[in-house]
Amino acid sequence: MSSRLAGMLTAAFAVLASRPAAADPLAYVRTSSQKDRAQAPSQFHPLNLLDEDPATVWCEDATGMGEKEEVRFYFKGRTRIDRIVVTPAATTGRLVQEIRLSDDTNNVKVVLGDATTDQMLSKPLVGTTITLTIQRVGGPNKSSTLGSDTACLSDVLLYERNLLFGGKIEPAKLRFDPMREKVLGRWAGEPFGAPEKYILFALDGTWEWHYEGIIDNKKERLAGEYRFRGDRLLMRRGETGRWADMRFAYKRVAVDPSEPGAPKGDYDLISLNEAIEDKVKGEYNNADF
Repeated sequence: MSSRLAGMLTAAFAVLASRPAAADPLAYVRTSSQKDRAQAPSQFHPLNLLDEDPATVWCEDATGMGEKEEVRFYFKGRTRIDRIVVTPAATTGRLVQEIRLSDDTNNVKVVLGDATTDQMLSKPLVGTTITLTIQRVGGPNKSSTLGSDTACLSDVLLYERNLLFGGKIEPAKLRFDPMREKVLGRWAGEPFGAPEKYILFALDGTWEWHYEGIIDNKKERLAGEYRFRGDRLLMRRGETGRWADMRFAYKRVAVDPSEPGAPKGDYDLISLNEAIEDKVKGEYNNADF
């Protein structure tokens, strides 16, 4: 090999090595509050922020005018966000004028107007969770029927090298689905309050199970795909395994706040059988302690 060709190859490999790894896809979204969540769960759901449709909105439901309310974007792994596109909601009760996006270390201020704001970041946000906080709201929107104490946004789109939310999720999977809504997120297993196993159900139709031993320091991971057939949760290992009926069960648990060691509030509980593997079997919760 000539010294000139070797030099060219070395330079090319250096460029490739300097590029950041592709963003991990979005796993799920959570908010500090949601308007009419019990009565109409899809109408003001945070997934409405992801669909590039200005007619669908997320609205907060906290006491006050919406300032300090949050939307948290959880990714399957470490992500890198270098572009933010935010569309205000025409139906908002209170006009959102400024938001902040944070990766827990750095933050970016985005000032909103009447139209979509498309902002490139001089310093990307990097992390597994990106948090949006409403920083400032303006006067009431006189044409809104939602009430002057409700703040809404239409779209919040996060890009990494022009890949929307990691670029690996079909747009249809970013829309609300009532059965999938019951499992989306990261769930803690047993023992309750000091879990050693966790399971994550993500928007892209994948699941990941983790064991993190407290005493033995052992770590283990299983992964695969999931889907619903009616109200039956089906899971399989990998992308080609046999689909198994998990005998899925779901319930909401009311908490007695006076009980010692109780979670901070009511929580959800799901249970799975051993159809995938015995170690996955059991109850999982999203309690906050």
